Amino acid sequence: MNRKRFFSSLATLVLIGLPLLVSGHGYRLGNITIRHPWAAPTDAVATIGTGYLVLRNKGAQDDKLLSALTEIADGAELHFSFEKGGVLKTLPTRGIAIPAGQETRLEPGGPHLLFTGLRKPLEEGQGFPLTLQFEHAGTITVDMFVQPSAKSSIY
Repeated sequence: MNRKRFFSSLATLVLIGLPLLVSGHGYRLGNITIRHPWAAPTDAVATIGTGYLVLRNKGAQDDKLLSALTEIADGAELHFSFEKGGVLKTLPTRGIAIPAGQETRLEPGGPHLLFTGLRKPLEEGQGFPLTLQFEHAGTITVDMFVQPSAKSSIY
């Protein structure tokens, strides 16, 4: 194979494979898409951690994230944040709404996952499975990636 043909073939493979790499951190369950699930790193003595992701409902019916479960912690709670008296507070919730045709972001300062009773620290570069239960779409397991922020990834 000559050099020009080799680089032409290589460029074609990169262009075909790039969308697969970029979407490799996304999941679909019925009308729900889950993008970029990630968790913040913790220090060595932390017993709680936080997780984030983006949920998009492409359907005509509202859905709701009801629960989460992971093997790295005793519990995975759904939480929402609010400001009271200039202080950011967080409380557990029974579900996080995903309105039809809209996107719900679990992010710092907003709704998020709280991992309680961590069995070991969350170290940058680590990954772990997280099972999500939705009211209508059902159940799916996604891979969470530990990183300092959502912007620290190409996904």
